[in-house]
Amino acid sequence: MGIWNRFMGKRNEEKQEEEREAAVHTDSTGEGYKKVDVNKPLENFRLNVLLKEAKENQTQTAMNMLFEEIVMNAHFLTVIFLSGQPKPDESGTAVFQKNTTMQMPMISNTGGKHFYPVFTDHNELAKWKQMEKPNTLILTFDDYAAMLEKHEAAEGIVINPFSDNFVLNRKLMAHLKTQKDLRTGGVSRHKVSKDTKVMLGEPKEYPTEMVEAMCGQMEKMPEVKRAWLRLMVKENVQSFLVVVDFTGNREEVFGKIAAAARARLKDRYLDMVSYEDGFGKKAVENVTPFYPARHS
Repeated sequence: MGIWNRFMGKRNEEKQEEEREAAVHTDSTGEGYKKVDVNKPLENFRLNVLLKEAKENQTQTAMNMLFEEIVMNAHFLTVIFLSGQPKPDESGTAVFQKNTTMQMPMISNTGGKHFYPVFTDHNELAKWKQMEKPNTLILTFDDYAAMLEKHEAAEGIVINPFSDNFVLNRKLMAHLKTQKDLRTGGVSRHKVSKDTKVMLGEPKEYPTEMVEAMCGQMEKMPEVKRAWLRLMVKENVQSFLVVVDFTGNREEVFGKIAAAARARLKDRYLDMVSYEDGFGKKAVENVTPFYPARHS
């Protein structure tokens, strides 16, 4: 196995359910992905060409094209271990039995850091000699980004670890996810990592229309208690930062607020974090919330 060693990472129940759903439909919930046909072998011809070109040339253009394909288009094979095999229903669709548990292997490098191994096709997967006819799941960049956000034991992903050995660490994955969110929706809703350097301040031009639109939406959401607005510069990208004190489902709450704000963003960006995150509390120390204070 060269420099790689096996390491098992167990998935939590919430993620297991998401992965079971993905296994049935084999279609990412991310934006921009094309559906894949489970009856045909997975192919990533363009990605494989770009991996080779980036390795040989290592130019900025080559790397940008590679990242574009990974983030926006590619699907990957991921090995999974199941406590029980799915059984076909009357229509022939494979169905997971109740209480089925799922594990996804990680591999470690010589420095002891653990990564999720992902493969562009079955030929690459076959290079993992210890795996004989493994169960696989088809996932996308968005799926791995979500997994890394929830599980700190993994340092990132490695594409085709036994040939291309292309590593995307946690920090790079978070950066690429932010750029994708900003590009596709003008909004980023991920957690800000502890080692991310940011600058905070007050907006020079207060986005009154956007704030009013968000307040209008929040008034319909009893789960939202308070919200603050800051100007943030992170990794040379300027955006409005909204810190939200809420209960309930993070994605649902943030999604509704972002939808209300999006039409008023124009060419600007919006980030959202939870007040309960360490970063969120620090970001709004001694700052007056715009909701509900401005509507009280």
